[in-house]
Amino acid sequence: MKFKILLFVFMFFCTLNVQAQVPTSISGVINKYVNVFEIDTCTKTLTVPIAKDFFPGDRALLIQMQGAVTDISNTANFGVITNIHQAGNYEIVTVSSIPSPNQIKLKSNPLHKYIITDKIQLVRIPQYASARVQGAPLTALPWNGTIGGILIFEVSGQLEILGTIDVTGKGFRGGRTNSPSNNESHILDYYGNYNQGRLAEKGESIGNHFLDRNAGRGANANGGGGGNPHNGGGGGGGNGGAGGMGGAHYADDALLIGGGGGYALDYATIGNRMFLGGGGGGGHQNEQIGSNGTAGGGIIIIKAGSLAGNNKSIISNGLDQTIQGHNDGQGGGGAGGSILLDLGQITSPITISAKGGFGGSIQRPWDIHAPGGGGGGGIISVNNPVHLNSITSNIVGGAPGILLQYNKTWKAEAGRPGLIKSGVTIPDGTKNNDIKLVSSDTVICPGGQVAFRGFTTDSANVLSWKWIFQDGQIVTNATNVTVLKSFPDTGSYRVNLVLEKNGRCSDTIVSMINVRSTIAITAPIPEGCPGSTLTLRSTLAGGNAPYTYTWTPVASSGIIGATTADSLVVKHDLTGTYSYKLAVQDASGCIASKVLTVNYFDPPLITPMQTVFGCSGEKATLTPTITKGKPPYNFQWVAQNLSSDFIISSGKLTNSLGVSSTIEGTYTYKLTVSDANGCQDSAIISYTVVPKPSFKNDAENPIVSCFEPNRPPTTIGDKITIAGGVPPYTFDWKEAGGGTSTIIGSQTTLETQVKPDITTTYILTVTDNNPNKKCPFTYTLIVEVRPVPDAPPSSDQIICACDATSIAQLGGEAKCGVQPYNYEWSPTTGLSNPTSTTTARTTAKPTQTTTYILQVTDGQARIAFDTVVVTVVPCPTVADTAIIICDVSVPKSIGVKVSGVPLEGMNYDWSPSIGLSAKNIENPTLTLPDSNATYNYTVNVRDKFGCPATATVTVKTSQTRRSGAKCLPG
Repeated sequence: MKFKILLFVFMFFCTLNVQAQVPTSISGVINKYVNVFEIDTCTKTLTVPIAKDFFPGDRALLIQMQGAVTDISNTANFGVITNIHQAGNYEIVTVSSIPSPNQIKLKSNPLHKYIITDKIQLVRIPQYASARVQGAPLTALPWNGTIGGILIFEVSGQLEILGTIDVTGKGFRGGRTNSPSNNESHILDYYGNYNQGRLAEKGESIGNHFLDRNAGRGANANGGGGGNPHNGGGGGGGNGGAGGMGGAHYADDALLIGGGGGYALDYATIGNRMFLGGGGGGGHQNEQIGSNGTAGGGIIIIKAGSLAGNNKSIISNGLDQTIQGHNDGQGGGGAGGSILLDLGQITSPITISAKGGFGGSIQRPWDIHAPGGGGGGGIISVNNPVHLNSITSNIVGGAPGILLQYNKTWKAEAGRPGLIKSGVTIPDGTKNNDIKLVSSDTVICPGGQVAFRGFTTDSANVLSWKWIFQDGQIVTNATNVTVLKSFPDTGSYRVNLVLEKNGRCSDTIVSMINVRSTIAITAPIPEGCPGSTLTLRSTLAGGNAPYTYTWTPVASSGIIGATTADSLVVKHDLTGTYSYKLAVQDASGCIASKVLTVNYFDPPLITPMQTVFGCSGEKATLTPTITKGKPPYNFQWVAQNLSSDFIISSGKLTNSLGVSSTIEGTYTYKLTVSDANGCQDSAIISYTVVPKPSFKNDAENPIVSCFEPNRPPTTIGDKITIAGGVPPYTFDWKEAGGGTSTIIGSQTTLETQVKPDITTTYILTVTDNNPNKKCPFTYTLIVEVRPVPDAPPSSDQIICACDATSIAQLGGEAKCGVQPYNYEWSPTTGLSNPTSTTTARTTAKPTQTTTYILQVTDGQARIAFDTVVVTVVPCPTVADTAIIICDVSVPKSIGVKVSGVPLEGMNYDWSPSIGLSAKNIENPTLTLPDSNATYNYTVNVRDKFGCPATATVTVKTSQTRRSGAKCLPG
């Protein structure tokens, strides 16, 4: 069972450059032939006697040689073709594999539904890059009733003809003269059984042969009829033209018993087919000297890139009957064969001949016997009519035989001329199962839909049409209906069509659907303030450039620029999100679209802020509330007057401005806020400084409390005066640690009483009653608790050994005890007042570190002691120095060497400051004018204890250099 499936496709062709190379020399028989016993369309397999001459990848010609149905009535219509069926159908096939010694598997099922019993043969096609015909004629095996008769080859480049291509007489075989001979006469039957010996055999043809109808004067399709008794001539074979009738009855030309000429084949209606030239019919004999009909021409099929004819010949003539009989009827000539040239071009002329063969003649000088009819002309076909301009053709019919002594044909006829056709190409069955699309394109855009539909010439045997798609979808139909399938994503997708048929056969054909790359549209979302101009800028990926752009608003337009560019300019005065549709078409016609947006945000909003009030000397923070806009924000504070700028402590570029002032008044600032889109808002914010309460204390601080039994509380706050701020005031006394245990009186009055056992610090917080800002003020008061009696304490001191003004101040007055007091210091070295009855105060200037002890005795002989250490430290040592500057154009560093004390914490003071980079550093840089001058600089040095030293540095230029001075090189 065989079927054909067609699916419409978009075909891509590419041109190959064939490199010049030495042509292959060809001659003789180059084809291999095998007859086909069976075609299994389930497996695409041919069964043959032996497959040894065929190999995977071979191209071959599959052709049915015979099989036409003819009229078989015993009338003048005998042999007329009533149904040509598959006779002459042919195609190129490709060998896929050789499954067994007698099987050949094809890549695709055949195009045609060949009939196995009607002589199918497979002919291997040689392939050449370039070829040259030379030497012995290039030909074919003769048709033997099963195989042969065909020459076919392909040349991708140039075919050069230097010899001859000739398949003359390789076609259908001529009919035989009857045997044994007989003397019957006047038999008018159109058919009979050749084996009976009464009638000459008909010439071989495309029609079916029946043993009981294979002889006699009726032509069989394109085969010439055999001569009837007595001595009728054989008819010529037919092809493109009809064969001529054979000569009449012996000695009586009124009785037409000669074989009929083979019928011309109707190429106008049967389409692209190829046939061997029909064989001529045999002549009737009764004296054993009649002659056979001759064979027709064979088939030549040549496919080449170009043909260099060189005025040589391609020949497929019918054979002439060259035997000249003396008695009996003579055979008819064979018909011309079939030649097909499928060429790219013809570069030099060529002669092509497919003429009919001559009928047999009679040379007996007495009596009249029948000559044979001439063969009909063959057919020459080309793919391009332009080629005919380079072809000299010969398709004439063959001449009839003659009675040589009379130069008469005795009713024998010449064959008719053949045919020339153009626009004929070789059917290529290797493409039989290519999937094609109803949409006529297998390359589509993403999201495109493809219409799939199959076709078969064997629809009666198809049980189901199953489409299998790569994504797993399967669509099965009992009839051939169009299947629609969309392919949304880029990629290559395999599509299988499986036909399930009667006899458990199935066939699968495959195609690939290629989906172009998706056009991806991206664009950042522009953002801005109402009234600003924004630009949507698109970026594309995928597709094939160049692109075309079309922008359309989804709602409100606002477009102020072109709508056919890759970007779009818009402007809106109101906040909101505005959408625009961008449609993009690439060079392949694929379209993508996307809705893109722009955002118009409210600008930032500074919430109006009331005046901020602050206390004098305290820090305040101005922090307005920011809403709307798009964070992050940028802040800028600008003072609106000079005094406002002076009190800014921090935050000029933040949302909180720190301010502080001790001067009462109102200060104003402008805050400008910018958001991420550059939108702004500004506001004026004020800060007012209100005064704090102030204190005046007329009592001593610390207050001394003597630690005695039954001592009274100590009054504090009675000598403090409050001023400023806004009365009334509130008061709050606390111990320094926050406690209140030693406070005997009220904590909330200005004057109160305390009774500590040890020295205690008290903190008074006073807050005024300003309605805008209540400002607190704190005052610290110390109650020093001393023993009885008390020695006024002195702190340890450090003095400089070298400084006469560096003197320690010691002592004080006793507060607790009974006067009079007696003060004694020991040791007395370096003291100005070692003993006294009025004060313990004294100066101390010891020459070395000394520990002094103060003894105080009150009027009741009670004694108290205090110890103080006076440390004597050395002074730093520096020396005068002089330098000479060799190059005054280069700044120089000057200094002195300090010794005798630790160098950390050293202080310097240079004078004068002329030319110095700084006067308070160790090594200032000196820059002097270009002059002959001397400069004296004094440096006063003090160590970390304040001990001094002084030195002079003399600086001179190189013009005043003296021996022994140090030069600072440039």
